[in-house]
Amino acid sequence: MVEQHFSGELERALARPDIESMRLHLADYRDYMEDVAGSSLRNDSAGNFNYVSDAHRDQDVALAYVMLALSEYDDPYFIGLIAAGPLEDVLMFNLSRELVDRVVAEAKRTPRFRWMVKQIYFPKAEWAREALQEATRGVSLADPLPEL
Repeated sequence: MVEQHFSGELERALARPDIESMRLHLADYRDYMEDVAGSSLRNDSAGNFNYVSDAHRDQDVALAYVMLALSEYDDPYFIGLIAAGPLEDVLMFNLSRELVDRVVAEAKRTPRFRWMVKQIYFPKAEWAREALQEATRGVSLADPLPEL
């Protein structure tokens, strides 16, 4: 198998063969989060919420949802929910050096992603926490969501 190289996590996400279904899942997740009762969901979309909320089980899937949300939505509240959901969860429950390296590299490259990383609780592992703190140095929780 030939290894592909990507310039960033958004490019990696957009190259996924399932990107269109991920867009639909993300839209359903947003609808659900906007209406806690779930009444805005289409009848066939209730299960799609779980695709995003369970994304932490696979690092590539979680980062793809995160980058897709960052690139397609401008609502700081929703971006914060994605930070506190798939991004934080994958770092807490599926932590690896490769994952932290990818998150740190993207945070250094993308101000919007760096803002998002600043919104989460960092993993307990000292090496990971230190790397993420360094990558978000200079960002405040009070800062507005950066433009694309």
